[in-house]
Amino acid sequence: MMKKERGRGAGRSVFRLEWESDRDGVGRLFLFGVATFGRYGENEKRFLTADGAVSVRGERLSVKTYRSGGVEVCGSIREVSFEPSVRRGEEIDRAND
Repeated sequence: MMKKERGRGAGRSVFRLEWESDRDGVGRLFLFGVATFGRYGENEKRFLTADGAVSVRGERLSVKTYRSGGVEVCGSIREVSFEPSVRRGEEIDRAND
């Protein structure tokens, strides 16, 4: 099953989120329009877009990055959440720490 979500900030670029999974929750998540990302261990990944931050939680998560600004997350994805960005510079500084 493929699910798609789109986000748009006022006057900002558009990011796109797509994922597919089987009945056990093992699958792939594609996120396009990523500015940067931070790795928070094996069970959580956080990605920054022009519109905010996307957090992915699960088990045995792995990340592939693409030159086009897209990322692919593979593993047992349990939760995907989005936090709109108010202070984008602060978010990027925290992700790069």
